[in-house]
Amino acid sequence: MNPFYKGALWPCMGLKEEVTRLAKSLGADLVGFAPASRLSGAPEGYRPMDVMREARAVISIAVKIPEAVIEASIRAHKLGEVRYHLPYLLFGYRELNSTLDRIALGVTRMLEGLGFKALPIPASWPSEWSKFSGAMSHRHAAVAAGLGELGWSGLLLTPEYGPRQRLTTVITSASIEPDPMYSGRKLCNPGECKACVAACPAKAIPEQDAAEAEIGGKVFKYAKLRKWRCRTAISLGPSYMSGIKPAETMEEYLAQARKADM
Repeated sequence: MNPFYKGALWPCMGLKEEVTRLAKSLGADLVGFAPASRLSGAPEGYRPMDVMREARAVISIAVKIPEAVIEASIRAHKLGEVRYHLPYLLFGYRELNSTLDRIALGVTRMLEGLGFKALPIPASWPSEWSKFSGAMSHRHAAVAAGLGELGWSGLLLTPEYGPRQRLTTVITSASIEPDPMYSGRKLCNPGECKACVAACPAKAIPEQDAAEAEIGGKVFKYAKLRKWRCRTAISLGPSYMSGIKPAETMEEYLAQARKADM
């Protein structure tokens, strides 16, 4: 008999603590829980219930990006030294994504072992390359689960780490006690700050053009990202972002962008 099962629509007592303990033992820094209904305002096809019919809860998991890894990447952009960017590519991106996927799989196996359905969403794998979108938004799930709020950049901001974490999500049929949504001090004041606009080397974050997302009954506004500019910067790397690449490289790569969001 499942020791956590208290009826399909009732929170499973003790399960939240066990999931959190397991996730942190596997390397998670932050873990939050939300009812799937908090994400019912997502676009059709990207809601938890669209991805998994039996979805009742969403588990958001974050792993911090090491500070020195970020600092080395910033230095790479300033100096045009690609080798300084390599620590980020490996330890701020690829290995963190692998870690997050392992954590999500571990949580999934635990929940399945207890008789629940669980679906891990890959940490970073676009399901639609033309839209640069995954099966659902990890950032929106993290906001729903109380980890933080969306900054003007569109990134998740947490009180612990600011924008310096990567995310994954597990959808489950278990009814798990939810965390409250974040209600602490404001983590972003776009009217006065816009530091992300100035910092983006690809100029992919506009100052005014905004997108909206409804999460848990709250409306969040953030920059309408120029996705092709962002993608170009990621692909061409710090050499382009430091102005070393010839301009025609940008033009060739962004042929589609003129028809899209430029």
